[in-house]
Amino acid sequence: MDTCTLLLLLLFAVKALSRGRPNLLRIDCGANLSYTDETDGSHWQADENYIQTGTNEQVSNNSLTAIKQLNNLRAFTQQNKNCYILPTPMRTKYFIRATFYYGNYDHLSRPPTFDLEFDGNKWATVAVTLANPLQYSELIYNAKRDNATVCLARTLDKQFPFISTLEIWPLDDGMYDGMTEDVAWLSSYPYNYGAGSDQDPENWIIGFPIDDYNRVWKPYNPPGTNAVVSDVYGFDYTSVNLPPEVAIILAIEANDPPDAIDLSFPLNKASNRSYVAAYFTEISASVNDSRFIDLYHDDTHMGTLTPEYRNCTEVWAIIQSTDTLNIQLRQNASSALPPIVSAIEVYTASDPLVTSTTSQDDYETILLRIDCGTDSSYVDTSDGSNWQADENYIKTGTNRKVSTSSPSVIEQYNSLRTFTEQNKNCYTLPTPTQAKYFIRCVFYYGNYDGQSKPPTFNLEFDGNKWTSVVTSATQFQIHELVYTPKRDSVSVCLARTQDKQFPFISTLEIWPLDDNKYEGMNGDRAWLTSYRCNYGGGSNDLKNWILGFPKDDYNRVWQPYDPPGTNVVIAPLLSDNSVNDPPEDAILTVIEAADPADGINLPFMLTTTTNLNYIAAYFIEMRKLLDNETRLIDLYVGNNFMLTVEPEIGICTGAWIRIQSDGPLNVQLRQNGSSTLPPMISAIEVYTAGDPLVPSTTLQDDLDGLQVLINAFEQLSGWSGDPCLPNNTVWQWLGCNGNDSPRVIKINLRNNSLNGQIPSFLGTLPNLKQL
Repeated sequence: MDTCTLLLLLLFAVKALSRGRPNLLRIDCGANLSYTDETDGSHWQADENYIQTGTNEQVSNNSLTAIKQLNNLRAFTQQNKNCYILPTPMRTKYFIRATFYYGNYDHLSRPPTFDLEFDGNKWATVAVTLANPLQYSELIYNAKRDNATVCLARTLDKQFPFISTLEIWPLDDGMYDGMTEDVAWLSSYPYNYGAGSDQDPENWIIGFPIDDYNRVWKPYNPPGTNAVVSDVYGFDYTSVNLPPEVAIILAIEANDPPDAIDLSFPLNKASNRSYVAAYFTEISASVNDSRFIDLYHDDTHMGTLTPEYRNCTEVWAIIQSTDTLNIQLRQNASSALPPIVSAIEVYTASDPLVTSTTSQDDYETILLRIDCGTDSSYVDTSDGSNWQADENYIKTGTNRKVSTSSPSVIEQYNSLRTFTEQNKNCYTLPTPTQAKYFIRCVFYYGNYDGQSKPPTFNLEFDGNKWTSVVTSATQFQIHELVYTPKRDSVSVCLARTQDKQFPFISTLEIWPLDDNKYEGMNGDRAWLTSYRCNYGGGSNDLKNWILGFPKDDYNRVWQPYDPPGTNVVIAPLLSDNSVNDPPEDAILTVIEAADPADGINLPFMLTTTTNLNYIAAYFIEMRKLLDNETRLIDLYVGNNFMLTVEPEIGICTGAWIRIQSDGPLNVQLRQNGSSTLPPMISAIEVYTAGDPLVPSTTLQDDLDGLQVLINAFEQLSGWSGDPCLPNNTVWQWLGCNGNDSPRVIKINLRNNSLNGQIPSFLGTLPNLKQL
């Protein structure tokens, strides 16, 4: 059977998959709307929630017109890599299937070749042809985080990737137990022996509901065997992989007992590690003679088994093979009956999976994302991100929703926590590792109070002023910093600074950075994000933003911007990254000076007149240069020469500097005197150093004394953060003295609505010696 017929059967399932496995996600790539297929009841999602690039196209020549999902596709003609983000919240083995049907959608009769990737790893090379215009690829992969990326990557000039369907579903714990997590396992052969010719569609096992785990089993009867059928349904399974019963009741038996059953599987690489699972059952209770089967790989004996009636016996092994995997089933010397087998699966190991400095599993564990104002934690099904409710991190405030007339397209911004009682309200966030931490707060007013009066208030961290938050009626504000905490927690506080203007917050995130990131940032300051620009990223439409993880492994937000006087170009595939690891999506879009003599001018308005700044700029060469071409870029700040950069093709070159500025910061990229080509740039980050950190917090004795008081009165339980710092937002019932290890000198509890017995120690709190 050719691949077209196989996929026709694959997609044209007998019954609705959506009715049986709620975790099965089926994406009809290029469809404008989600729908239920009336032919089989299966539910298909449009792909707009899983990818932001590409265009929807209709095929012009569909020989498989009965398959609705093959009438459209998504094609990618702009970026060289385009990625779907699929939810994998269960952190288990997932089965993923991608389907490609060319259908001459571009009217060029030139089906492309391109690469298929997952989570930064090569999956397969897709090479459809006019004779074989439809292909599919499958793998089993142990998810490392709560989402996975499936990417289409251009590898040849003017050959543009496309995809027709994409499916993903989890496997139960224990299934395919021998598959190690250091690789993915690519499906090569799932055979249903004894089912007859593969040319007859009725002989195929096509996914759910015939197979509870949506696998496809190809019928095959090797030469020298007889097809036999079991006389009973309703097995007592011991097989952990749970093959479908309809495959197990069919079998093949060697024609002549002295003869073996030879099973040969050509593989796609010269040297492979393969996972082989074979399934056996005795066909009838009336079999009186013994049946013992010896399993061999080449001439190596791998074990002996005895099939059982009404029971599926599974044998699996990891086998190192050459270009062909050879399995033999031989009659054991003690056996009166010939060997028999019902089904087999062969999976080939991928190359070792790519690793990062921080494993993705560890990264997701230490990335804390709080949806402020939500009632419970949840997984966002649009991108698989995990969001915590904030009740474990703060004791004060009220959960609110934005006005129904002002919703945000980002779900997390539609809830918020507002603070109308205390003058300072603090989140306590864990910082268990000795590292720089990235902290991000987002504020979206959304007219939650119906007053149309967005407030202004202060944002603080560990007793230091962070910034003044001036919220907007229609726009969200993002404030970020890089900070090295001194303890195993950090406080992030919202402080009221104006009468009847109450602080609020929409989201709060914190995560550590690897030791080698932003190494020029001294730990004696916090570094506030001023600008992070993705040049060549298009208009400032929200869909063009890079909104953190997983597109950016370090969860940063990149704003698109194309300065006037520049041309946008697309760089080739990125093969290596640079200092700070900017995301590939930001690096592969580039701006080039329209006029080499003019260069590229990048002005940045800063919030204060005198600043210590950290600038990181990222470059990549867009094409292979000719022998007579050179590109050397001189970087200036305020007309002062800083350094020269020579971009490389396929490699991100990063350059960082730390510089003092007075007023606006002006970065210029100029053509070096030895360069024949104009300057260019992919992305830039600008951070401004905050004021010097407070030398020490409120004295620990005073903190201990206040904690005794807070524990005595439930009404005070919400007070947290440093009580005396910053000195303009002291707890409203305290008086403090000094900035360096400040001391509590006064307590006024009159307006705290306290109830209950005044503790006997209140007048003689031993720790509060300056009271």
